[in-house]
Amino acid sequence: MKLYVDTCVYLDLINYNNNYSFEDYLQEVYEFFNIVMDLDFKVIFSRWVKEELERKLKEKQIDNSIFDDLFDNLDIIDLNYDEKQKAEAERLSPNNWQDQLHVILAKKANALMIVTQNIRDFKEFCKGIEYMNTRTFIRKYS
Repeated sequence: MKLYVDTCVYLDLINYNNNYSFEDYLQEVYEFFNIVMDLDFKVIFSRWVKEELERKLKEKQIDNSIFDDLFDNLDIIDLNYDEKQKAEAERLSPNNWQDQLHVILAKKANALMIVTQNIRDFKEFCKGIEYMNTRTFIRKYS
């Protein structure tokens, strides 16, 4: 089964936004990735996620290699995007085209679901694909 994991889930591993009780939340995100690995999910890693991660890490002067161990242990499917897909995302959701692009790419890759912490952001345009946060995923698959 293929999952599309939103950028924010990776960033939560390093408490990028300082939004959570870090120990509790870190444990949840680690549990999510452990289930993904244990159940042999394939993780769709789009060039868009990669670009967002690189940009966010650069803003905080964090080396990209921080995720190397995780990526070495995940079964990753690389996925590109093109300007046509980006333009479609901008047309469909001018105020939140970034998340719309994630949905377009997840559908292109035939993902079973999108895992994100930004449920509110995805609710408006996640038609035809399941989406959930890490906590819901853990309840469903553990």
